[in-house]
This record gives sequence, C-alpha cells and structure tokens, in this order.
Amino acid sequence: MAAQAPEFDLKQIVLFDGTFGPKETERLTQAVCGADSKVFDSLREAVGELEDKENREELSPAGRVRLGVGFYLTGRYDKAAEKLKKGDSGALALFYLAKSCFALQEYDQALKYYDQSQKAGYGKDACTLGKAEVYRYKNEPEKALAELDALSGAVEQTAEYLY
Repeated sequence: MAAQAPEFDLKQIVLFDGTFGPKETERLTQAVCGADSKVFDSLREAVGELEDKENREELSPAGRVRLGVGFYLTGRYDKAAEKLKKGDSGALALFYLAKSCFALQEYDQALKYYDQSQKAGYGKDACTLGKAEVYRYKNEPEKALAELDALSGAVEQTAEYLY
C-alpha cells in the first residue's frame, strides 16, 4: 500500500495546476530514482495526459514547463527542450532547459541557460554545480574547479566530494 502514495503524489504534482518549482521537481526526481517501474509508468502516464492537453491547446506556458520537466525526467530530452522553450521563460524552465541541453551534448547552450536561470532566480548553487558539470564534459577542468570554488558551506563539501 505504501507504493501507492508516491504514485498519487507524483501524478498530483505533474497534473495539478498549483505550485511547481524546485521543491516539486526534487520530489519528482526522488520518486522516480530508485523506484519500481510502476512509479515511472505513472510519470509517463501523467506526461502523456499533459501532452494530450497541449494537443488540444489547453496547456498554459506554465503547463508546458511541467510537460518539459516531465519529458526530461523520462529521458526525452529533445522534446523537453522543445516544450521548455515554449514555457513561461521562468527560472525553473531555464534550469531544466540547461539540463536538457547538457543531456543533448549542447554544452554551450547549457551554460547559457544555466546563467539565465540563475539570473532569473534559480538557486545559485544548483546552477553552479550544473555549469561545473558542463565544463567537466567540455574537458575544461580549470573552469569546472573555478565554478566549484565559488560554492560555500555544505554544498561546497558535497561538490568537492563528488568532483
């Protein structure tokens, strides 16, 4: 019975027209990571419902951000980028657009969107870690370290451990 609660919450987060920000996307990510296939299937189903809504032209720009994040979490990075570009241009949309570009190996675009996301108000530490990862994949370790040097506190310690 405990497995049913995350599925309900997951669909509620994706489909409900309420708050959708970093806390909600983190809950979605945690629900999908390490979960059984039922949870992932539930996410795909919710994303499909949103996509149907968009096809009927019933999806707002904020709804397109939800759809884009859903596509990102299901590994459909090209569709994620497409929908996020049509989103509300807010910090969350830009952050997941950066993550999608990174997954598509569009590293310069990813850096641009991480910068825009941070300027729009997304968490500096998350954007900095994202940029450091991009620089690592671009084989620019000095720039990656410079990004990590800008971190402070617990995030810095976590970043150093991961790096």
